[in-house]
Amino acid sequence: MGKTKVIAFEARGQLLQNAQIYLESVELFLEERGKAVPLLLKAMRHADRELKHEIMLLLGSFAKQEVSWPLYEIMVDPDESKDRLHP
Repeated sequence: MGKTKVIAFEARGQLLQNAQIYLESVELFLEERGKAVPLLLKAMRHADRELKHEIMLLLGSFAKQEVSWPLYEIMVDPDESKDRLHP
């Protein structure tokens, strides 16, 4: 039989927990920026309003060009709750 491809599955809770780790350590975020930015963008889909604002602040401060279009897409997504984006 051929090789089977294993797709890594990151549960919502684990995703949000990893996002919180990067929010608590900007140093770690900067060290692992290539991994941290996509993870934080993915976490924004599941974050509550407070966590979403923290993620946006971090990404906007340190990863400006990398995240401008993904953040824009999240903000204009009609499926995204307006309550979750605005205080």
